[in-house]
Formats: sequence, C-alpha cells, structure tokens
Amino acid sequence: MEICELLIILRLQQLFQQTFLDAKEKGSEWIKIPILATAHDYDMIYQMKE
Repeated sequence: MEICELLIILRLQQLFQQTFLDAKEKGSEWIKIPILATAHDYDMIYQMKE
C-alpha cells in the first residue's frame, strides 16, 4: 500500500512537471508563478519555477 501511495504521488508530480514544461515551451505567462506539488502528510515537495 505504501509503495502505491508513493507511485501515485510521483506520477502526480511528473504530470505537473510535464504540464509546466509544455507551458514553458509555448511561452505561457503563468510559468512565472512558482508551483509546488506534494500530498498531505508527505515531505516530498516538487517545485517548478522558471
């Protein structure tokens, strides 16, 4: 169960990363806002910033 939780969190962070990279490639303005992706009760935080 714990491994599945981690895989889901990592996949969510991967989706955020890909969305951010796609937006950066298209020149979107919202990428100037730092975005943090995490889950409740976890210390793993993925930060996306320009």
